[in-house]
Amino acid sequence: MTRTTTFISFLRLFFLLTCFLFLTSEVATARIIYVKQGANGDGSTWANALPHLQTALAMAVPGDQIWVAAGTYYPDEGTGQTDNDPNAAFTMREGVSLYGGFDGTESSLAARKPVNPRIGQPSGTTLSGDIGTLNNDADNAYRIFNNNQPLTAGTMLDGFVITLARGNNGAKSGGGMYNLNSSPTIRNCTFTDNKASYYGGGMLNENSHPTIINCLFSSNRVDSSLEYGGAIANKGSNPVITACTFSNNYGTYGGAVSNQGSNPRIVNCDFSGNRSSTGGAFYNLNSSNPTVINCTFTGNCCAGGSVINSSSSIASFINCSFAGHSDIAFVEGVSSLTFTNSVFWDNGTALFSNYAGPQSVATVTNSLITGAAENYVSGPDNVTITANPFNPDIYFALLPTSAGIDAGNPDAYTAVNGPLTDIRENARTSGTGCRLDMGAVEYQTGPVITSQPLTGTVLCTGTNLAVPVSASGNIAGYQWYRKNPSGDWTSLGAAQRTAALSLTNAQSADTGDYQVVVSGCPAVTSTTFSLTVNTISSFSVSTATVCTGQMAAIQASGCPGGSIRWPDNSTGLTYQTSAGSSTPITATCTVGSCQTVATGQLNVVAAAPPTAAIFSLTADESACPVRLTGQATGSSFTFAGPNGYVFSQVYRQGGTYPVSGINLLQTGSYTLTSVYRNQCGVSQPVTQTVTVTRSCP
Repeated sequence: MTRTTTFISFLRLFFLLTCFLFLTSEVATARIIYVKQGANGDGSTWANALPHLQTALAMAVPGDQIWVAAGTYYPDEGTGQTDNDPNAAFTMREGVSLYGGFDGTESSLAARKPVNPRIGQPSGTTLSGDIGTLNNDADNAYRIFNNNQPLTAGTMLDGFVITLARGNNGAKSGGGMYNLNSSPTIRNCTFTDNKASYYGGGMLNENSHPTIINCLFSSNRVDSSLEYGGAIANKGSNPVITACTFSNNYGTYGGAVSNQGSNPRIVNCDFSGNRSSTGGAFYNLNSSNPTVINCTFTGNCCAGGSVINSSSSIASFINCSFAGHSDIAFVEGVSSLTFTNSVFWDNGTALFSNYAGPQSVATVTNSLITGAAENYVSGPDNVTITANPFNPDIYFALLPTSAGIDAGNPDAYTAVNGPLTDIRENARTSGTGCRLDMGAVEYQTGPVITSQPLTGTVLCTGTNLAVPVSASGNIAGYQWYRKNPSGDWTSLGAAQRTAALSLTNAQSADTGDYQVVVSGCPAVTSTTFSLTVNTISSFSVSTATVCTGQMAAIQASGCPGGSIRWPDNSTGLTYQTSAGSSTPITATCTVGSCQTVATGQLNVVAAAPPTAAIFSLTADESACPVRLTGQATGSSFTFAGPNGYVFSQVYRQGGTYPVSGINLLQTGSYTLTSVYRNQCGVSQPVTQTVTVTRSCP
């Protein structure tokens, strides 16, 4: 190997090792960085919080979270910034999540108070462009966020108010946020009173695909002769915008949203009071193909109504509701608009203005349309209406008598992957056998469970059980299910198709989780009921034999998971008692609400063994060897004689027995000792002696 090759290999190894150490260092340092207005710390805790968001961003690495307490923060303050510099802007960092709306004491994200700008719960954390002289627009920051580097959806901005950008002062676009090749996630934020020069008073997305959820875009505008997208301008971008509100925004081309060569997906959003000379809510051009689902439009104006479609653009509106416009859309060039499952009321007589023939088409299908509407291609299943179809008490909800109920086309909805809920978070009905409604709000005709089943219960074997639910609305039937070992729900069949789960003579095999599906359009599923059936099948109590006055230990077994109680109310596996007389001992086993009893026996024997006795003892010297015979009472009998002669007889049970001593060869005295032994002790020994006179060879 040459020296050059060796050096190159070393460089490669060094590079890989450096990258590994860098990556592991980033992972190791992932943390929460705390920011609090007026603080003066290092960001390690709320008590030691940083004073400026820019400083936290400068030190953050992928995986970090930045928590920002309530207060107002400016982009020209902090690390690397120059006071009053209108070019200053925050820049999000890849993989770093920014959370606002804290009081400054929370220890978990869940402890943060709710932030929902759409229902009047804005964050208390404001990112303001009002640098320089307070309330003087002329020296404000051009942008609040300038994300001009690749960002992915794992980069989060959650819970902030973005306001008072003045990009119109410095010919800047994207006042509240500029995303260039960046696709972060923006959630629970308010973009209000931001201005830009040409594109996106609230936000400009350029070759970017951010995810925007539950945000409010209000009173943003663009100020120039070429003004695109008062709230959001998309250029070559495909953002996904869900559950957002656009109100009172202004732009010459698209008061709320403009799309150029862009295909955004906009779901469950509200557009109201947005103004423009060319498309109050939308302006689509340059082959833009937005898909708009479950959205409401009211009071957007002026020329061209709510939507303008131009130059090879195809915009699709599915299950949307329109009210209070002079007209809905202007279609020009080789361009088309389609409206499906939608509702139109009080939008002027010419529903679509400047209709220009087969190259410029607006098509309406499966929709409710005001009788006087004109200038559109009517597809199948439209319904002409002459009265307001909307419930005045529920925003854009249909009246119970509306012809739009159960009249939508579910295939059109599922074809665009319509969400499971409408703009009001009601369940959308598009399942088998059901037909969804027209418009942005699903009329709730299906069943509603008004009383859920019990959370759970414990039963004893053999118990009967009924678990009811209550439901209202249009109910087609009930079916109970049980979760099987694999985690799937298995139908209990025809036997369990009532409003109450019914079990007779419950057994341990019935233990498990249950729920009921109340069928209708849409069907609803109850919460889970958990059943435990306890079985006590092997509980027993032992027998003990002791002497009078001794302590007896009675053992219990076969009561797993339960408690045992003895006659004196003591508990535990062992019962200790002083033996007075023989008696049964009964214990109770309790498991949950189940009980069973078992009985053992305490046997008490006499305090001392009976007295031993010897009734006779003779020596038979008629032959050799000599044999001794006798009769005695006891349990152990021992003969002892000359020269170490010993012969014993022992019985398990004491009593009166014939006894004998054999193989006597020597003359002399032989003694019989009788002892009576039992479990309580040993009697006093008794003895008797006999003399042998014959000596045997």
